Amino acid sequence: MRDLEISYDGDIVQNVKFKRGQNVRPLWRTLESLTPAEMIFWVDRFDSLCPLSAEWAVAQALESSAGIILPERLQFVRSIYVEINRLVYLTTYLAEIVKTLGLQTAYQQILILREHVFQKQEEFMGGRILPQALTFGGVRRDLAMGDVQKVRLFVQGWRFGWEKWKDLIVADPILESRLEGLLKISQTEIKKRGFWGVVGKGSGVVYDARLHQPHGAYANVRFDLKYDFELTGDALSRFNVAMSEVSLSLFLMEQFLQNISSEDKKPNVKQDLKAGIFSGSSESAKGPVTAVLEIDGTQRVRSVKVFATAQRVWPILENYFTGIKGEDFELAWASLGISGEEAEI
Repeated sequence: MRDLEISYDGDIVQNVKFKRGQNVRPLWRTLESLTPAEMIFWVDRFDSLCPLSAEWAVAQALESSAGIILPERLQFVRSIYVEINRLVYLTTYLAEIVKTLGLQTAYQQILILREHVFQKQEEFMGGRILPQALTFGGVRRDLAMGDVQKVRLFVQGWRFGWEKWKDLIVADPILESRLEGLLKISQTEIKKRGFWGVVGKGSGVVYDARLHQPHGAYANVRFDLKYDFELTGDALSRFNVAMSEVSLSLFLMEQFLQNISSEDKKPNVKQDLKAGIFSGSSESAKGPVTAVLEIDGTQRVRSVKVFATAQRVWPILENYFTGIKGEDFELAWASLGISGEEAEI
């Protein structure tokens, strides 16, 4: 792993030092030099695994300033796109864990599932890795009637592959024994640091902006966040939560596809931005992404700030690993789902 120093006492991790930190923020300054439409596209670079959540947060802030209310259909389309994109992070997260455990067949198969998501992102949204799907007041590509059916078929086929993949790892004794009890994070620490997403849910702090601060089409669908396993705060709990999140995303997409309307009414996209401070928030698989924009009297966006979990937890991550076995370090790290190369989420 890059930019990382580890010292050991025998086979126990004594100290971990990350050379990069939370102050690496070149993207903020770049965003402030762009037009509102360009900001939504460029913010994908905030997190290449959860880019649409960042896009939506910035779009919400801009649309709030302009007084734009999106038609219901576009809210559904945005929600479908975000749930498709959510599968990229979740499959990457699960792939890193099974790879570290040496489960090569499971690793190869889930990469195939992720590849199918990338293909559909490119087909429906226009971008493979960085979708750049949302625009100021809408989406870059709407879903035509035939496209809605294509998404249905994608979800059906992907669910079949997902169920086959679960057969490879469910009740695997090696997986469970290696993950159980590893890197426990308490509810107190989760609440103190605002460590949401898969990690927070795994410790029993079940917060999700899709449910608790509904946006887009989430308010139109009934769902809950109940789990049939114990949330103990360890790596096994986080792994099980990620598995449940995949199932939830598939369920939500099915519900959205059933309820999406055929109306094609376009929003009145006013370019006039009101002065003030405006914010937007969207739920990524890692937790909420929040954007805060300051707009002056000349309709210029003077400052852009995008916030996510790692900006709070990155400075204290080293402390989590003290005392664990050296052979478990990579597995513990993978269970947090945080990039070691980027100082973001």
